[in-house]
Amino acid sequence: MKFPSYPECAARDAFQSLPRLGMDEYVAFLADSMAWANPMKVARQKAVEERITVPFRLFQDKEGKGDA
Repeated sequence: MKFPSYPECAARDAFQSLPRLGMDEYVAFLADSMAWANPMKVARQKAVEERITVPFRLFQDKEGKGDA
């Protein structure tokens, strides 16, 4: 599967954003990415993520929680 590169994406040029993928394209992208991912780096990243005990937010929610 050929994924769009940044220069080929008309949406990026028009809106200065990354290309949008449908669900099937996103799953294919993830499968392709995991096929060549370094297992040691994946394991290290998973260990870091599992240490997070309190989720954080960049913006406050309706109750005033999160970062502002």
